[in-house]
Formats: sequence, structure tokens, C-alpha cells
Amino acid sequence: MKIVMLTSDYLPSIGGIASHIYELSKALIANGHQVEVWLWDRKGTVSSNDNLGDIPVRVIKRDASKEKLENAKKIAQKTTGFFSEFKPDVIHVHTLDQLMPALAFLKKNFPFFTAVWTNHTSRFLRNIDSLMWRFKMRYYLRGIDGLVATCKERRQKSLGLGVPSGNCLFIPNGVDPDKFAKISKDKARDIIGVEKDAFLLLYTGRFAPIKGVYYLAQAIKLVAEKIPDLVCVMCGNMDGDRESEKIRDFIRENELEKHIRLDGFIKNTLLGPYLSACDSLVLPSLMEATSISMLEAMTVGRPVIGSRVGGIAETVIEKETGILVRPADPGDLARGIMDFWEMDNRELMGVNAKKRTEEFTWRNIALKTAEFYRGLIASK
Repeated sequence: MKIVMLTSDYLPSIGGIASHIYELSKALIANGHQVEVWLWDRKGTVSSNDNLGDIPVRVIKRDASKEKLENAKKIAQKTTGFFSEFKPDVIHVHTLDQLMPALAFLKKNFPFFTAVWTNHTSRFLRNIDSLMWRFKMRYYLRGIDGLVATCKERRQKSLGLGVPSGNCLFIPNGVDPDKFAKISKDKARDIIGVEKDAFLLLYTGRFAPIKGVYYLAQAIKLVAEKIPDLVCVMCGNMDGDRESEKIRDFIRENELEKHIRLDGFIKNTLLGPYLSACDSLVLPSLMEATSISMLEAMTVGRPVIGSRVGGIAETVIEKETGILVRPADPGDLARGIMDFWEMDNRELMGVNAKKRTEEFTWRNIALKTAEFYRGLIASK
């Protein structure tokens, strides 16, 4: 098949959507398909293809003379030349923006391709109970033949928006089990500068309210006196994220500098030592799909302490591969941290966590995705 990944979020961005598209595209190509990325440069910041990875990319340039973003019809018009050169069987859109209704306009001129949308965003879940939002989503989805949700909760919430339920499928995010080099916990701690006998928790992700990082800081305060050697390293882009200053203030006001370390943005390619150094990854999210951060930690044998929401609850097996806690509840998160600290089978939980990720390899996710494409094509 010839497949287009249509998106406004891609490399060199380091977010989950960009990573998903890149890894899924690589796996589909390895399975014999032709894949291109069509990137809508909606911010006008893409200057060249040099930093866009090794998947072929066509850039849909923004008209710099316009103050407002182009509407869906104009975006569709800009891709007309791409069709004559590549002739895709499937266009798979990954972002919740003007690219979705643009597919409806594209189908007027190119009616034979199959359109798919992957529902990645937590914004969808935050707004789906609004009647106006549901009307908006039905408009956005009018050109979509199939819908992929990255957790079961999102699939359920996506039903009734115009895409037949049989064409709405749960396919989780994937992981490369060999992405990070195998290094010992002691060596990893030398690399990142953490004492070998510390009880080390790790958070990786955005510092946005939806990620619940402030609740994690509160939980650390609750358990710090009971676990004197506790260290929580937080990694993520703190520039401009709404929670970052709030967390910095909380650390300073409660004198938690010994227990919470803010390492800021870490390139994903350099994340391996952090994952290998920690005793557990902590995901205090209020909403979450099948977190790639979670899967990456599990591939190196690290259990997960996470909120009982979305893809975290669907992936973590309680007391077997990690600990589940109530979201937005620092007291219960503190309880989960204490329970994990007191366990004598933490190493076995890590082994189980690594084994659990075998079904989430990008190869398997690509096979499921291609099978979904074929089914949609055959049903037309």
C-alpha cells in the first residue's frame, strides 16, 4: 500500500504524536509499504527537510502573507500536486486541526483514497461532553472512513460521531524494545549523577496541568520524611508550560530540593540512562492514552506507578507490573509510592513489565494498522 501520514506535528518536535508517526512509518516501511509524511507547516517554522528524519516528507507550506491560518479548503488545494506524484491508497491524519476537514475537500477531487484519523489528543476527552464540541467533531470527521483510538476510553468516547462503530478501532501506541542500550542501574546513576543507594523515581513528559505533575510534587512532600533517600527526577520541557513555575515555587517553599530534581528537557535519544537509573517511572496524569514514556520505561524493566486512567490502567497490571492510584489525589499517589518502596518483589515487577511490552512492539502495531487499512479499503 501507499500510505500518507498527514500531520501538523512532526520531527524535530519531540512530542508523542511526532514520535508515533515516525516509528509507525518506519515499521510500515519495514513491512513492505510505501510511506510519506505530508507535514502542514501551520506555524511557518519548517525551513528544510534536514531535521525531519529518514521518512520522505512533503511540506505543505503556510502562506506567510496571511495573518490567519489557511482554511481546510486551501490546505487541500496545496496538496493537489502531491497526489499526482504519489497516488496514496490511505491518508492517515494524526492531528486535531484543519487537516481533518481538509480530507473532505480532497475527496471531491480524489475520491478513491481511504481516510483515517488517529485520536491522540486529551483535548478531545476534555471537551467531548460539550454539545457544541460534538457538533464540531462530526463536522471534522465527515471525510473520515476509519478512526483509530490509542486507548479504549477514547474509542468509546469517539462512537456516535459519524464514523461507523465497526470502523473505530483501538490500536495502542507502540515501542521499540531495542531503542535503549542495556546498562546497569549503577552505571546509569553515575551518568545522571544520582547516589547508588537512592530510591529514585522518574517523571518524563510535559509540565501541563493535565499531566498531574503538581500532584506528584505534593506526594513527594508527603513521603519524603518516611523515605529519607527519596529522589524524584523530573524531565520535560519546562519553558512556557503552565505548571513549571508552580512546581518550582512548591519545591522552594517546602524545601524539597534534596528530594525533587528538575532536569528540564532531555532529548529522547539520551533518555536511556534516566530510565535505567530509576526504580520506577511515575505517571500522575489526569488523562492519558497508551503512554510511550510508560512503554519505554517498561522495556528496560522498570515498573510504573501511574494514575488509574485511560491507557495507563489498560496497560499496568496492579502489583504485577506496577501500582495504580487515583488521579488528582496526592495522598493516594503517596500511598502508591510507599507501597512500592516497601515491596520486596520490585525486581520481579520489572521483569514482568518488560515482558508485558512484547505485544506493543511497533512491528505488531504496524501489522494491526495495515490490517485495519485493508479492511477499510475492502469495505468500500
